[in-house]
Amino acid sequence: MEGYIGKKIIITGGRGYIGSKLSNYFSSLNCELIIIDNSNHKWMPSGEKAKVIYKAINLEDEVAMSNTNIFENCDYIFHLASQEIDYKKNVKEDYNVNSFATYNLLNKCKNLISKPKIIYSSAAMIYGLTNKLPVNEKHNNSPPSIWAIHKLISEMYLKYFHEVFGMKTVSLRLSNIYGPTDRLEIFSRVVLNKISIKAYNDQQILIFNNSKCKRDFIYIDDVINAFLFTIFLTDESFKGNHFVIGSGETTTFNDLSIKLKNKKDNIKITKDEK
Repeated sequence: MEGYIGKKIIITGGRGYIGSKLSNYFSSLNCELIIIDNSNHKWMPSGEKAKVIYKAINLEDEVAMSNTNIFENCDYIFHLASQEIDYKKNVKEDYNVNSFATYNLLNKCKNLISKPKIIYSSAAMIYGLTNKLPVNEKHNNSPPSIWAIHKLISEMYLKYFHEVFGMKTVSLRLSNIYGPTDRLEIFSRVVLNKISIKAYNDQQILIFNNSKCKRDFIYIDDVINAFLFTIFLTDESFKGNHFVIGSGETTTFNDLSIKLKNKKDNIKITKDEK
């Protein structure tokens, strides 16, 4: 997209499942791309047009955030850094990764002379179980997990920093993503990809007592397009608003098992309806 050419773009979590795909796209444009990722991986995007810089910054670290000037003169920040922590073992770590890191990022950017637009990767899980489908932006929030609560807190920070400091922020609430990414070692992080791998390798697929639960699965390329298309949103949308990103179609695990059997006769599917 021509609107990103010549811009300074930062992707937090730029080596993750979504981040690596988005990083690869921007690396093929004539722009300055900063990948912020606190992982130990050495992966870098394959495009050759962008000026690509990698920074191992821990967004939770207030001192590190205070000392860096990497956010100056940035046009867009795609804030994708997130992780599901076992909250029963460490609820504070889950908060730090999924909420406090967002606060630190906003707090760092609020006083910049040129404030970037911040696009946050949120989750449709924030809505919880709903009686009416499809889910839209008017549904009430009812996060069913600690992780979803912390994602909602991040959204609230984004709204607050817009209202108090005039920052331009927006959240994309993503449904269940699937599809190939640019780092094969993280391909299996999402449920539908895990099922696909097991089917390909003739491994048994166990479907628990949620086989009739309806899910919205969205292909990762459509998610990438959703992030890219935020460039066309007006400033009216960058007021801490959120938008649901999904396919608009519901699929159950029963539906998936039928589709898999149609593709592969000897697939091993076991249902545990206890």
